[in-house]
Amino acid sequence: FTMMESMGMRLSKVRDFVYNKCGLFGISGGYDDIRVLLERSENGDHDSDLALKYYAYHVQKQIGSLSVVLGGLDSIIFTGTIGERSAPMREKICAGLRSQGIELDIKLNREETSEHKFINQPNSHVSIAVIETDEMGEMAHRAMLMI
Repeated sequence: FTMMESMGMRLSKVRDFVYNKCGLFGISGGYDDIRVLLERSENGDHDSDLALKYYAYHVQKQIGSLSVVLGGLDSIIFTGTIGERSAPMREKICAGLRSQGIELDIKLNREETSEHKFINQPNSHVSIAVIETDEMGEMAHRAMLMI
């Protein structure tokens, strides 16, 4: 930030640039919605494909780092909007983790369901699950506990 400020950029503009114009948005040329990036990537857009690879790579790095710190992994749980609803992103993420004994079952991964499910192959050393979240319900529950 200091270098950019010395070049005449205000801190608010620097923050806006870093938080809103970098990452997926910057790499893809203006898109940060995974659904849009997947569609554009499937239609041959190189920048969108690169942004998705970047995203998957950073998730893989976090999983790898946690695996080392924790002394191994028992499970990977996909949750939240992308984790719950994006089979292609789960595939991209897990594909880079095969060397860790993580084996995704592509067919199970692509099946639509509203239930919690395991999507790993039987020979996977790590179980892989998709678990739905209810953030609004959880917030309401916690708010009620405070009353």
